[in-house]
Amino acid sequence: AINAEVIEKVDKLEEDLAEMQNSAEENRAKQNRSDILRFGDELRLGIKHSKESFDNVLGTISDYDKYCTDHPTFKNKIAEINERYIAEVYEECLRNNTFL
Repeated sequence: AINAEVIEKVDKLEEDLAEMQNSAEENRAKQNRSDILRFGDELRLGIKHSKESFDNVLGTISDYDKYCTDHPTFKNKIAEINERYIAEVYEECLRNNTFL
């Protein structure tokens, strides 16, 4: 009886931990999406960025896309246009060496 109670409590703790991890991952994905949208807006406003900043946001895009692939019910269509735009500007900056 004592073991059953301990096992039940451990199971509940594992469920709570998994829920917290899922919530933290979703919050990180939302922050990544915000970062992608902000970066795209800055580019549209004519704000230049360093190659390192582009590399950073491209990593953010990769992380965000992986989360979206792994979680098909997560709203993921919001950043796609900005992702493409950021990649286009990045390629243009590579060709013309026009990073900040």
